[in-house]
This record gives sequence, C-alpha cells and structure tokens, in this order.
Amino acid sequence: MNLEKLLMYDLIQKEELPEINSVGYYLKHKKSGAKLAVLENDDRNKVFSISFRTPPKDDTGVAHIMEHSVLNGSERYPVKDPFTKLAASSLNTFLNAMTYSDKTMYPIASCNDKDFKNLMGVYTDAVFCPRVIKDDKAFRQEGWSYHLDSEDGELSYNGVVYNEMKGAYSSVDSIMFREMQAAIFPDTCYALSSGGKPEAIVDLTYEDFMAFHKEFYHPSNSYIYLYGNADMEERLLWLDKEYLCKYDAISVERTMPEWQEAFAEPREKRCTYSVMENEPLEDKTNLCYIVSVDEMADITMNTAFQVLNNALCAQGGVVEKALYDAGIGKLVGGYSESMLQGYYAIIAKNTDEDKKDDFKHIIIDTLKTAVKEGLDKKALEAGIRSMEFSYREQDYGRWPAGLMIGIDMMQSWLYDNTKVFDYYKRNEVFKFLKEQIETDYYEKLIEKYILNNPHTAVLVTAPERGLVQKLEKATMDKLKSYEETLTLDDKKDIVTKTAELKAYQEEEDSPEALATLPRLTRDDIDKNAPKLYLEETTLSDGTPVLFHDVASNGIGYLKLFFSCDNVPDRYIKYLSMLGFMRSLDTVNYSYKDFANEIAINCGGINTRFAKYANATDNTKCRTGIVVSAKALYDKLPFCIDMIEEMIFNTLWTNEKRLLEVLGENRTAEEGFLNNSPHSAASLRGFAGVTPEMAYREKSEGITYYRFVKALTEDFATYREQYFADMKEVLKLVFRPENLLVSFGGSREALKAIEEKLLAFKAKLHTEPVEKGSIDFERTYVREGIKLASQVQYVGRFGNFREAGYDFSGILMLVNSILGIDYLHQNIRVKGGAYGAFASFSRNGNVSFLSYRDPKLDETNEVYEGIPEYLRTFEATEDEITEYIIGLIGNLDIPNTPNGETGRALDMYMNGLTYDMVQKSRDEFLNATVSDIREVAPLVEAVLAQNRYCSAGDEKRIEASTMFEKTIGLAED
Repeated sequence: MNLEKLLMYDLIQKEELPEINSVGYYLKHKKSGAKLAVLENDDRNKVFSISFRTPPKDDTGVAHIMEHSVLNGSERYPVKDPFTKLAASSLNTFLNAMTYSDKTMYPIASCNDKDFKNLMGVYTDAVFCPRVIKDDKAFRQEGWSYHLDSEDGELSYNGVVYNEMKGAYSSVDSIMFREMQAAIFPDTCYALSSGGKPEAIVDLTYEDFMAFHKEFYHPSNSYIYLYGNADMEERLLWLDKEYLCKYDAISVERTMPEWQEAFAEPREKRCTYSVMENEPLEDKTNLCYIVSVDEMADITMNTAFQVLNNALCAQGGVVEKALYDAGIGKLVGGYSESMLQGYYAIIAKNTDEDKKDDFKHIIIDTLKTAVKEGLDKKALEAGIRSMEFSYREQDYGRWPAGLMIGIDMMQSWLYDNTKVFDYYKRNEVFKFLKEQIETDYYEKLIEKYILNNPHTAVLVTAPERGLVQKLEKATMDKLKSYEETLTLDDKKDIVTKTAELKAYQEEEDSPEALATLPRLTRDDIDKNAPKLYLEETTLSDGTPVLFHDVASNGIGYLKLFFSCDNVPDRYIKYLSMLGFMRSLDTVNYSYKDFANEIAINCGGINTRFAKYANATDNTKCRTGIVVSAKALYDKLPFCIDMIEEMIFNTLWTNEKRLLEVLGENRTAEEGFLNNSPHSAASLRGFAGVTPEMAYREKSEGITYYRFVKALTEDFATYREQYFADMKEVLKLVFRPENLLVSFGGSREALKAIEEKLLAFKAKLHTEPVEKGSIDFERTYVREGIKLASQVQYVGRFGNFREAGYDFSGILMLVNSILGIDYLHQNIRVKGGAYGAFASFSRNGNVSFLSYRDPKLDETNEVYEGIPEYLRTFEATEDEITEYIIGLIGNLDIPNTPNGETGRALDMYMNGLTYDMVQKSRDEFLNATVSDIREVAPLVEAVLAQNRYCSAGDEKRIEASTMFEKTIGLAED
C-alpha cells in the first residue's frame, strides 16, 4: 500500500508494528484537519471507527444522547433507525457506539468487504449529517421529552437515555466509579456525568443539543481508525471525496479536557446509593483511596501501575492482606484509569463508614513499610508475566481484535498525536519493567504518587434507605412545579407533541427511504455453517479426550471436565465453591505464592461449575467442574502439577482465609444480582422449567447468594457441616470415572502431556461415595424481586418442548425478528426501556426480558401481544433475506483458538452435532412468511404456562397484581 501518493493527506508517520503483525500509518487530511490511523494487516475482520473528543460541560448527558440520536437517520439514509436495520440485515461482527468520560466512539466491524463499506458509509453519514439536527423527534425519543396523553392526564418524563441512566444510577458500582472521577478531578469534565444524571437530562434543550453537534462533530475533532485487510487506499479516497473534502479545518483546542490542578492537601467526598427500607446498613459502604497519576496516559506508567497493583491489591498483595487483617472490606482491589490525567484507586467494598480513618491509615502505614522493606519481587514479576501472556494471546472473545486495539490506542492518541501507536509497542515496556524489579523503581512510584502526593481523595459510597423514593419525589415535585406554570394552550401543545412522537414511532419508513440503505444479497452469505474441528479420541487407558486441532500460536488450552451428574442435591450449593481452590492456601503454597507461580508460568488456571442443557430433551442436562488452564506448550506439565496441588492439597480448614474468600464471593454475588437484575430474574424464572436452570439457580442465583450470606454471617453454626460436606464433595467430583479431557492446540503438544495426565488421573479419589442427583420439580413461578431501583427488568418464561413442540431453525429467525422489530419497537422505542430481548433455546426454554424499563405491567402486555404479531406477520422476500443475513452475521462471528476449543466442548456436552447446526441453518435459510406465522401457537402455548419473574422498584413490584409472591435478594 502506497499512501504517500494520496495528495489530499499528509503522511505523518509510518511504522512497522510487529507485535500486532501490522504496518501503522498516521495521516492528517489537509483540508478538513481530520486525523487518521490505519493499521494494515491480514486480518479479514476489518474495523472502522470514527471518534470525537466530547468532554461534557454539565450533567445533561448531551454526549450520550447525541450518540443515540445520530444513529436515527441521516441525509443519505433517511430511515428512522438505520442502526437497528443494519443490525438486522448486515454481516457485522460489531456494530455499536460508546460514550466515555471525554470521547464518543462509533465503531463497526465486518469480515465481508461489501458489508464493511456499507457500514462505514452509514456510520460516517450518521455522525456528520444526522437528521436529528433538523428534526427533534429522535432527540425526544432517545433523550427525553414530556409525555402527556390528554390535558387532564398525568405529566411524566420519558426517553431511552433518561431511563437507561435511571438504571445506571441505581447501581452502587456505577455511582462509585463516576464519583471517583469527581473526587479526584473536581474542576474538570471528569467530575461531570457524560452519560447524564436523570435529574439533569431533563434540563437539556434541543438548542444546546444542536450546538453540541456543531461544536464537536467536525472532522478536525475526529479520530478515524481503519484496521485489517481492506483496500485502505480506496477507503481513504472515499472518505476524502464523500465527506472530508467538504470541510475546512478549524481549531479544536477547546475540545481538549481541562487539566486538574494538583490539590494542596488531600480531600474527602461522600455519596450515597439506595437500599431498600428494611435493608441493614452494616457492611454496605465502599471506601476508595484515590491518587492522581498525571502520566498515566504514558504507556510505561500505565503498565507500571498495573504491575504495582499486583503487588498491592491482587491476591495476597500487601494492602489487601493488611485491610483484610483489620477487618476492613469483604473485597479489596485496585483500579487504574487512563484519561488526560490518570488515577489509581484502592477500593474496599462492603465495609462501614466509621472505618474510614483506619482504612486511610492502614494503607499509608502498609505502603511505608513496603517502601522501607521492599515489595515482593515475585508479585511484581507475576504482574508483568500475566500481562505479557495476555498481550501475546490477544484473546478478546467474540469482540474483534481490531476493535480492542483501536480502543486501546485512544488511551494515548486522544491526548497526544505523537503517541498514536504507543500502546502496541509494549515488549520494550515489559523488558524495561522487568529490569526495574531488582531496583527501587516501584517503591519510588509509591513514594511519589501515593505517599508524598497531596492530590489524593478518599471517597465514601454509603447506603441510604429510601433514596429511590426521595429521587422519585423530587422528580414528581419538579414536574408538578412545571405543570403549575402551564396554561391550557401549553398543555395542548405537549399533548400534540406527545401524539406527534407516537405517530412518528408508529409510522413505517417509506419504500424510498428504505431503498437508500445499502443491502447485501443471499449471494453474499455462506450457506454452510462454520465447522469446528472436534476429534473424539482417548488416552492410552481409555480416558475420553476431545481434541481440537487449532492454530494457537504455541499456546495449549487444557480443560479437565469432571462430571457432577451424580452429586446429590444437598451438595449442589457447594459446587461453585470449588472455584475457591486457587484462592486458598495449599500444603506447599500460600494462596499468594500459588497465584504468583501461576501468573509467572502460564496464562491462568480457573475452575467453574458448568451446566449444559440437552439440545433435544428438556428433561436432561449435564453438569461438571471444568478446570481450565492455558500456557505455552512447555509449561503445560507445570499446569497439571498446579491443578494436582489445587485439588488434593488445598487447606479448606484454614478458617481465616476461607472466610475472606467467602466474603469476596458474597460481595461478587451481590454485585452480580444488583448489577444484572435481568439475570437474577431469569435464573428464578427458569428454575422450575428445566433441570440445568435449577442447577444454575442453586449454584449462582438468589438461593446460592443466601447460602453464602448465611455462612459469612454465622460461620460458627455451619462450621462442622461445611467442612464435612466439602470433604465429601471433593470425593464425589474428582474421581477417575468422572474425567474427560479437552485440549486445543497441536497433536504433538497433547501427546507430550499424556503421561502427566495419566499420572494425575491415578491419584483421583476411588473410595466409595453416596451418589444422587438434583431434586428437580417442575413449577410455575409468578415472582417479583424487590430492589432499590428506579427501573424494572420484566421477564416471562416457559418451555415449548413441555408444550409438545420441537426446535426448528425458524425459531432462530423469529428470535431475531422479535428482538429487532416487535420488542424493540414496543418496549424501547415506544416504552422508553433501554432494551428488550427474546430467546428460544434448543432445549425448549423461551424467555422475553426487558432491561432498564420504566414500565412493568405494560411490558407484560407487550409480551402477550407476540402471538398476534406473529400470526399476522408480513414481510417481503427482501425483508426476510435481511433478517436471515443479520442472523448469519451474529452466528458466524470469528472465534479465537480458546473460543473454538470452548465452543466445541459446549457442543459436545449439549449433544449438539454439526449436522444439527446445519439443519437449523437450512431451515432458516429457506424460511417463508408462512413459517414465521406458524410459530404463533408455540409462543401462545409458552405464554399460557404463566411463568413470570421480574425485578425492580420495590413499590412497583409490591403494587403489581402480576405476582403471587414478592421477595428480596436476601429473604422472602
């Protein structure tokens, strides 16, 4: 590629980037001032992103609302919701937009060249030429608006972002992380909410919204990123011709975030989050000790603090241990953030506000001792080695590597145009930081940035009973005060605008508008499902092996599966706790040394309790403990040794450490249930539907949380039973007849560890044990989960196999159609919820869920309307094709070697074959309108099972007639 010949661009920098197998080009568009970074490589999963510096000036969330609104139609693509249309009809591997504290990013990705160009065109037009700056309807839908159905009706607020942020400000973690930035950078944009505070969102005017676009959405303020094997020269010429040449460069110095002057002395800040009226306040406060690190945007400093954190706050770190020993916090961790100015924070979760002074003093005293005596060098090495492995592996799951590389690059590029590619020149950084282990480099960092730094803040995030009600009252009072100023004509105007918005939402896009959207055809899709290599073989003694021959860059992915199908019901609640093993002392290692050895020698060892639904029988499932390890081939024997140490030599009876780990587990469970209420509702709603969901609820849902809570509050009562039960569980699970080996990598690497695996197997338990199974009873739950939340998460559940129906690929298509069309239109667009989802699983499980939803009963009425929607479904052949293309795009996202190995294991355990996958694909590829309509009776039968579970505001849940029973997370 010869970008030097592109006369409309200045090529400022060209650099070989071997660590990501790319050539990097940094260019500037001469006329418009746009900045562009191009990474040319062989990756077919191409990425485009256009980003803008968007530092907020207030809490109205204008940057967030803009991010939503520009994707609601543009000059060239004047449809109401091209984003959703593209999600439904493209082969994208990523399609979204993100608002950060000081920037907004619009990335897309696709493996298909035609699709990549289509998506790039729609996104570029969306940011530079959105319809919303000429028509306020998208602003009122996505941001906020007054809602009034009649002159004597009840005035209210509605809007997608408004309701999304009500949900965000119901989460203690969301509040804490936002307030951390405000505490350490109070005079900058980082003290403001770029997402928007609900009470301030309703103060944003359309005029200010338009002014924001004019100020920030100019090419001179843009950061354009291209990655992959696209024709970069052609793409740059297109950008110039279609958009950039139409703009003249302007000064954008004003868009740089403000610099926070250093504090003269440490400060403190307090904020609160809502808990329910009857909820205890003990152990509910989070404490944060925050320091400013101005150089955090520098990649060396950024990495150094991640290394330092491993010695301070990771498992066995000196600060973690000191705080645990003092009884401060149930979960201690460190967190660093790179912005214009970075910060580092030490966080103790689930403690009490009156321990704030002890919290500060212990941190300072511990760090003084660490500086004087020196940090644990193995902990520092472990921190570096762990990052090195992840950097080499570049396993981002289903997210495109190019997307994550682009996001990482913005950590330095946004603030310094001379550091565009710094983030991916890290091998020299790792080398430098390893050399510093034998010096006092890290101790000097502690002295400079923590001990001798007055730019420090302590944040207290405390519980407050009734805060949700207080906020709701303030909202109602504000509405009432406004309503009192309205004349009859004013009310009529609001009623008219409400009706206009509703009509706009219900109006179909014209054929002419729809025709502007670029389209793929069936010729652009692969009719064959991607194949996963899976060879069923054995070790020499007959132990079953699933071998996955994947190109893994010299990394082996080993999974040891131990069946739990014969574990009696009373022990199921202990199975997730087998994951504690790598966090406890063993005979030969302290938990700290164990963690360091793993980080130094491999990419990680983890244990989880896995539950697998049967793909064809809703009454069956498989369960097992999966011990996973990943390492370079020559380190796989080390991994097996450490797994052996973990299984046979863990000191479960070290009560002090066990209670610390139980406290961490309780805190993590509380975070999961409070931050993902839709997941909590789903686990409860499905617990009486199929056995694998019963396993899940008992081992990770509310039932499990209550068990962990009881243990942490009164371990003495449970001590003897706990130790006896855990001893029995170990004997039940880790048995030779339960073992299956899964390996991803080369055949030679598997052969090299066979003897090691056989020796390990010979040590497994063989003594007699009492076997059993889960006590599963089919139930029909109608339950509401009460939370301290301003929004709801509304769920309906059932099973179509229970009703006599079989799975078909048509259901996969219906799933997409409902999510993209019916649920999106009625629950998000009209209802104002952040999202809504449908799910049809092969084992028959069906769910309908909403997310951050201002409604409750009304959303359930939307679910009741699904059969009629399907029964009268209309679509052209082209529209059916679009749904099919979107579905294939989601199914065919490229996987990583680790992901391929895990997916193959999942399919085997589910009883799912390639032929079954291809059969489903053939079915939806040949779908007709009639096929979609024929799903209506199936959904009707599922809804008739009357299984309800929703989570949300305790007052709304209690007032609803939908439920037979309401519960809290901690108790019925």
